[in-house]
Amino acid sequence: MPARVNFGDAGVAFDADGALAPAAQLIAKLRLAIDSGAIPEGATLPSIRTGAAELGVHSNTLRKVYAVLETQGYATTRHGSGTVAHVRDAAGADAVRRIAEGALASARDTGADAQLVALAILSGAEAAPAKRGSAAKREGATAKPRRAAARTAAPPRAAVKPPTRPSGRTPAPVLPPDIRRGAHVGLVTNDDALTARALAEAERRGVRLRVAGPGDNQTLGDLVWGCELVIVGRDARDDETAQRVLRSARDVLELA
Repeated sequence: MPARVNFGDAGVAFDADGALAPAAQLIAKLRLAIDSGAIPEGATLPSIRTGAAELGVHSNTLRKVYAVLETQGYATTRHGSGTVAHVRDAAGADAVRRIAEGALASARDTGADAQLVALAILSGAEAAPAKRGSAAKREGATAKPRRAAARTAAPPRAAVKPPTRPSGRTPAPVLPPDIRRGAHVGLVTNDDALTARALAEAERRGVRLRVAGPGDNQTLGDLVWGCELVIVGRDARDDETAQRVLRSARDVLELA
């Protein structure tokens, strides 16, 4: 089984001046590193504390990155053994690298801003630009008689249907609405989706979130004594070990 890797040997570094948000940038770089073999299948990624220090990012940022990689199938985390990498699409990664290198080479050759090229791709630059000049004038000239004809023989208006509501319900927030910015909050769960939602909310609201599994005694103890509020996920409410440690918490909120 491949040993633990570090980001430097795998060629993964954080660019503080990059256009992408830190988490999005690191997710893309780690996916490419895993699929390209720079981080081998089954290799153990750095711990959150060690990896965040190596990259120069906040530990919550790297925690969010790992949670997203897990939901996308690029990693598996087991308490006590770390986060293990999984290759998903090696051929696709090669194609992405070739396309990216070609786009950057074209930008350099034409003197274009490479970062702006990347942002144009992200924003959907393939949309057709607005017509201008003589083509626009010709379009306007032909549009006038069409508009006149439409006024003389306008069909009856169809009844306007009310907009349909989306079928899926938006999940309720994980963090309580009255939690203050800068507060220390703990989350006890093994639910990756719940963890990802909570980390995204914490980053948006400026809350310091720490996550622990219900069976991790030491981390649970540190979390209880260091946090003003401890949130217990549905999957952890009936765990005897978690409940024993959480009795000493100052404030516990159980998710319904």
